[in-house]
Amino acid sequence: MYEGWKIYTYNRKISKAEESTIKNKLKTWFDSGDWYFSANTHRIVIFYGLDKQEINVSFQETKYGSEKYGDAETYQIVFSSIPFVFRTFNEKAHQELCKKTISKIPWKKQGFLLQDNVEIPIPKYKRLRTKRAR
Repeated sequence: MYEGWKIYTYNRKISKAEESTIKNKLKTWFDSGDWYFSANTHRIVIFYGLDKQEINVSFQETKYGSEKYGDAETYQIVFSSIPFVFRTFNEKAHQELCKKTISKIPWKKQGFLLQDNVEIPIPKYKRLRTKRAR
């Protein structure tokens, strides 16, 4: 059963002084058009669209990957969104919100779909550039 999604991002340690700078950056990226950014001392929330889909943002250290295989990463910020259970729910639209959110974050990141209490990594796609004819 689909349970939502998470995005891990930001690889450097964050000091208390840097938190406000990062909040301001997030506000500039997520406070225009269909996006609305809300932050106070306890919580950061981003709302999207007319139905105000909620995205929670938290500063927490999270490890992903395996040190055994040399692909361990430590992330400092987590974006998470859990669908509204009691409303008419559209899983594809909720996953599309994840893609839109990922595309707005410029830092290194890894997205996951949450399904049956398992984090399923979202594949990273690289856009290949072609040479322009002169």
